[in-house]
Amino acid sequence: MREYPLRCALLALWGAPYVVLGALPRCGLAAPIPPRETKEIATLSGHSSCVYWVAFTPDGTTLVSGALDSKVKLWDVGRGKLVATLEGHTTPVESVAFSHDGQTVASADRDGNIRLWDVANRRQTASFRGHTGEVVSLAFSRDGRTLASAGYPATVKLWDVASKKELSALTGEARFWWNSLAYDKQGKLFAVDLSVTLWDVSARKKLAATEGHDLQAMGFGFSPDRTTLASGGTDGLVKLWDVATGKKLATFTLPDQVTCVAFSPDGRTLAVGWTAAKTMKIDGSITMVDAVTGKEIATVTGHTRALCCLAFSPDGRTLASASVDSTIKLWSVPAR
Repeated sequence: MREYPLRCALLALWGAPYVVLGALPRCGLAAPIPPRETKEIATLSGHSSCVYWVAFTPDGTTLVSGALDSKVKLWDVGRGKLVATLEGHTTPVESVAFSHDGQTVASADRDGNIRLWDVANRRQTASFRGHTGEVVSLAFSRDGRTLASAGYPATVKLWDVASKKELSALTGEARFWWNSLAYDKQGKLFAVDLSVTLWDVSARKKLAATEGHDLQAMGFGFSPDRTTLASGGTDGLVKLWDVATGKKLATFTLPDQVTCVAFSPDGRTLAVGWTAAKTMKIDGSITMVDAVTGKEIATVTGHTRALCCLAFSPDGRTLASASVDSTIKLWSVPAR
């Protein structure tokens, strides 16, 4: 059993500094000042143990987090304050996701239980049970009618949100469970397993098998247009793959073991979380690289333990990181 599942999710803008522009109406509308460097701007503390996954509402006002402490927490982004703790899971919560209208949160735990929550009322509205092991990734379809879940052993299930019934299931090779799910704008659902094999779940077929990593693949991230997959491994490498063909597009070398990756919304920047295992350090570092050239843009530190996931805000100005140290940090990202 993995001690620290590695998860990604979408995060939204943290309140950057503001200045009132003279050309704006008298109502005092403000425009954000673009950050000049990547630096820590906030820390959210409230979980008692490793934070596995985070996700933001589409309007970026509320953050949801799931953690080893079996809690689902909602945060007010503008104030950086805890709004509510959603209780019901009895094992670690390893994935969370918002519906595209921001009204529903899905959460999944190590025992395979999936729960739906009403965001406004902070109440559970449904529960799904079908996986025989932990569920490590969730994704809502764009119309919100279907919830996809990936879990052990190597099974992706589709659920009808309205009827709360299982629609279908796709099973891969048991030893290579699926780790990441993503819908594209056309409604096609993609999945990747730990062997870095790509699947079109909607068509129920394998797309491509890649050469993978020499050591364990740990973190995955799809580009915004879903045409490219980034994978990071304990071999210290980040590899980019063509989703349709499985062809390797590029390889970037990081200082040590890679634990998570995330594309910026414009696809130009890749954030990479890594830990210096070779020197027996257990803290987490983040390196921003050009997604085309692999050139380092910036490296920041701050977490005292390894990183579990990274995600950019929708406008790309903020990067969020969740860690084994039980905190979530928000970082300013300069415009490129």
